[in-house]
Amino acid sequence: MIATYIQELLATNNRVIVPNYGAFLVRATSKSKDASTLEEKLKDIYFSPFLKFNDELLEKYIIKKEGVTKEQAAEKIKQFIDDVKKELELEKPYVIKDFGHFEADKQGKVQFIPVIKEATKPKAAAAKTSTTATTKTAAKKTTAAKETVKAKEDKKQEEKP
Repeated sequence: MIATYIQELLATNNRVIVPNYGAFLVRATSKSKDASTLEEKLKDIYFSPFLKFNDELLEKYIIKKEGVTKEQAAEKIKQFIDDVKKELELEKPYVIKDFGHFEADKQGKVQFIPVIKEATKPKAAAAKTSTTATTKTAAKKTTAAKETVKAKEDKKQEEKP
């Protein structure tokens, strides 16, 4: 559930700190920092294990969503962190569906890899692009062939007495 709250907060914030663990950040130089949905920001989200102080954003959000005390919210965050650490200790990624996954590199550094959803062209647009490229290629080949034939004919004309 904490992962869902982090995603919801990232839709409207450019930084969500997981106290005592790290922070999800949207790259400051990206155009998507002004985006209003998580999908628009996802490709520019990264995790920093260095920003760990509790700004209370996540805690207050949990309190608001679940009607729990500050201590209970802090415990839920701690449990989330423990779950992530357990998976990483087993050398498995901790997957957050439709968002990304945590993994540890060979030095044990924790990284977050966001899910990047490819922007796909509608089939009609893709087909049009493909057809246009094919038509241009065919036209170039036809022109080259005509020039070759004309050059051969010209050479034959020059060779005739």
